[in-house]
Amino acid sequence: MESWKLEMAEFARRITELRGSRSVRGFAKDARVDRADLTRVEQGELLPSERMAARLDSYCATGDELSRWRRRIHAMRTGLPVPPTDEEVGPTDRREFGLLGAAAAAAQISGRIAAAAAIAPPTLREIEADINEIAGAYMTTPAMVLAERAERGWRSTEQMLDGRVRGRTRTVLDLRAGQYSIYLALTANDLGEQAASDTYLDLAGQHAQEAGDRLLSDCVAAVDSSFEYFRNNPHRAQAVAAERRRNAHPYARPMLAACESRAAARGGDEIGARVALDDVWSHVWAGPVLPGEVQVDEDQALAQTAAILSTLEDPASEKFARRAVEAHRAAGRATNLGGSYNALARSYLCRAEPDPERAAAATRSALEAVGDQRTSWVVGPAAQTWRRLDTRWGSLPAVRDLGELVAAAQRPALPAGADV
Repeated sequence: MESWKLEMAEFARRITELRGSRSVRGFAKDARVDRADLTRVEQGELLPSERMAARLDSYCATGDELSRWRRRIHAMRTGLPVPPTDEEVGPTDRREFGLLGAAAAAAQISGRIAAAAAIAPPTLREIEADINEIAGAYMTTPAMVLAERAERGWRSTEQMLDGRVRGRTRTVLDLRAGQYSIYLALTANDLGEQAASDTYLDLAGQHAQEAGDRLLSDCVAAVDSSFEYFRNNPHRAQAVAAERRRNAHPYARPMLAACESRAAARGGDEIGARVALDDVWSHVWAGPVLPGEVQVDEDQALAQTAAILSTLEDPASEKFARRAVEAHRAAGRATNLGGSYNALARSYLCRAEPDPERAAAATRSALEAVGDQRTSWVVGPAAQTWRRLDTRWGSLPAVRDLGELVAAAQRPALPAGADV
């Protein structure tokens, strides 16, 4: 038998050992993994994803044992260089291998930082200022630019954590590393790099646990719910957000409520969607932007309401979408403007007499708003609207033209300076 198959059989037995006498259903639910996938893993038929292995590690308190084991099996099976065992690497190397699954994708987001060790480490005050500036710039800065800055800060912070820091200093560094990781997860997802975004999000969750920070943990849950939603797992997205919403930090609560509401709407739970949407408006944040997630102020609440009501096919979505478009256009928030144009497009199809030409025009505006950024959570819904239009009104010139624009937006963006 091939060596990787033997390793996989041992891995399967280890998972079963960790589950113990608990049912697969109960264990999977508490660990937040898919029950069917867990069954196949225990039967040796499936190698878990990076995300699943990380969640099992977190739930079973096994450090990164399962994640590292999973990566070794994957490397053995595919002919990639096999990562060394735990005994063969030091703390810094361990952190690097912990990100091995994202390394290739992360390289497309930003280059590795040359001679980082030669750069004097920033002070805690400088790191805090950098994080706050990134938080303030997230909504108006191209993802590629922001990712490069976040990665520089993250690498410096991780290097400091690998040193002999203890007590409050270590807690603060864990918090900052987690905040940087959140922005790396968000920007990677914006750029369509799902493997990297998942790895950075898992790392953010680990840092949140180490720091014991409520807000960061809530923000990780909100981003996790968003990823599940845009990957068409609405029931899981709703559950992840609902689990933390009621006891969430005031800054994160309206975003968690929005995540829960839109997932419920897509999953067919209209009552749940409207209850959570009411909670958004009851907890709109009026303070400053904080690191970790998008601020849900009144403008964001308008945009979320438009998107949710359009999913529910409620004609009232149109007035909210129009107000959200105006607000985001005035604020210069390109990605939010794209999302609001997508909601406006769907609202035109909620009319008693659908208006496909206006829907196509609004979808075009959504794609033009993000331009070369190719923001995945704007491009994906735009493509869905076009497919819906093409099914019924494919002969309209506006719909045909939109199809070409969607196809171009879905192609990977050329790197800067590339020849066309």
